Amino acid sequence: MSAIAPFFELGDLGPGAAIAAAVVIGIAFGWALERAGLGSATKLAGQFYLADLTVFKVMFSAIVTAMLGAYWLARFGVLDLAHVYVPDTYLLPQLAGGLLFGIGFVVAGLCPGTSCVAAATGRGDGLLVMLGMFAGVLGTGLAFGSISDFYASTARGSITLPQLLHVPYGVVVCAVVSMALIAFWLTKRFDRIPVGIHVGRGRAFAVAAALCGALAAFAGSPYRANHATVDVERLAAAVAHEEDHVTAVELAEWIRGRKPGLRVIDLRPAVEFETYHVPRAERIALESLGSTPFRATETIVLISGGGAHAAQAWVLLQALGHRQVYFLRGGLQEWIDDVMNPTILASASPRAMAEFKRVGEISRYFGGVPRIVDKLDPRPANSDASGDRSESSTSDAAAAIRRRGC
Repeated sequence: MSAIAPFFELGDLGPGAAIAAAVVIGIAFGWALERAGLGSATKLAGQFYLADLTVFKVMFSAIVTAMLGAYWLARFGVLDLAHVYVPDTYLLPQLAGGLLFGIGFVVAGLCPGTSCVAAATGRGDGLLVMLGMFAGVLGTGLAFGSISDFYASTARGSITLPQLLHVPYGVVVCAVVSMALIAFWLTKRFDRIPVGIHVGRGRAFAVAAALCGALAAFAGSPYRANHATVDVERLAAAVAHEEDHVTAVELAEWIRGRKPGLRVIDLRPAVEFETYHVPRAERIALESLGSTPFRATETIVLISGGGAHAAQAWVLLQALGHRQVYFLRGGLQEWIDDVMNPTILASASPRAMAEFKRVGEISRYFGGVPRIVDKLDPRPANSDASGDRSESSTSDAAAAIRRRGC
């Protein structure tokens, strides 16, 4: 995976190198904005009066270029889109924020990025806009307690247009490129740049974008989850050497020891997750697992009710190239039995008692109740021969732990 971007998310670019790359990219971006004249409030405000549409063309060109680049780099295996961060959508708060941003843009004639460019070149208006921006951020932080409910309202998750519209990614790419080219054609009537200047380059860009957009409509999904491969021999060796799973006690030790990069993924339905879940666990639906970003340095532990779904998810992540991934062998039921309710016979050997003492310390850390008993409880009637209990039995046991306050 070392040859695949994004390099920082996949662990191939350290924090120092990432900061250095960000500084270089930021300076280059600022230089490009200034060269394009986008540090001028007059030029930026001109788009609102249809007098100068440079900003519109620059931004739409950047959107199309980035979209096509991300799509085709991912399609050819150079970029793993599952590791590219997609911010969560909060419909009403973001609509309100967009409206406020637009009003500020019209009044000031500058946006946050171009205000930095203007300030860097010594323009007073850019400095004032930056000061206003920082004052707004400070004011929002101080008043956040009173607006936090609205801020978190109408959550839609990390959703993209293809997911929202239920259409293939390539079709959306083709549609956006078509919209951009039509928009560029319509803006010619408002364009005051003399005919002949940059026309050749503009036509070349339009032809290249149209070709890439049209091909995208038939090229399929850019996500690696749709084009994964399985190394059967390697997976078989991992299973044979029991390298595919962890025990509940091992997972508890990792959590208590704050193992770096540990991610505990609960695959159960939301209702069951809310009833009870392992500490530090996050819920991700099985169907969303393939598009979930994971870093190469992370250790992933998958949990399901009885272990079967987690084992299937293990195969999926292995096929996607993740190596430090395990599943909880007996599912949540094993966690309940071995961590929250560990038991041992009073007649057990001294060695077993010493081990149970260690397990008991771990259990009590998580609010468990270790017990020494004269005889073990019989297996529930709804458990199968392999030792796995039914989903309903696991849910009942989890609810019992929830009721006792753990």
